[in-house]
Amino acid sequence: MRTAFYLFLTICFFACRSASSVNSPIPEEQFVDVLADVRLLESYYSMKYQVIDTSRGKMENYYQDVFSKHHITKDDFEKSYIAYEADPKRMMEIEDKVIEKLTTMQMKDSTSAAQFHP
Repeated sequence: MRTAFYLFLTICFFACRSASSVNSPIPEEQFVDVLADVRLLESYYSMKYQVIDTSRGKMENYYQDVFSKHHITKDDFEKSYIAYEADPKRMMEIEDKVIEKLTTMQMKDSTSAAQFHP
């Protein structure tokens, strides 16, 4: 009976620990900023060229510019993306923060543009 109790406590400990922490090289708040810039880049490229073809490496230099801006590597980004994606609920929260950040950026841009065009 004691063994079952200790086994239960051990399982609970590791379950709670893995749910709250993600093994990511990039902290969540920084990852939100990076992902927002990646989404912005992909959106711009898609609008300009009517397609996003990341498989041929055309975007590679642009992605590298984003990673350099945030002082990370492509490997850091990929490992972080995989780590956060492993927890779908957390990834949805991150995506929501990205959308919120992009919306705020758009609103600021619209507001400043309206100031210059009476």
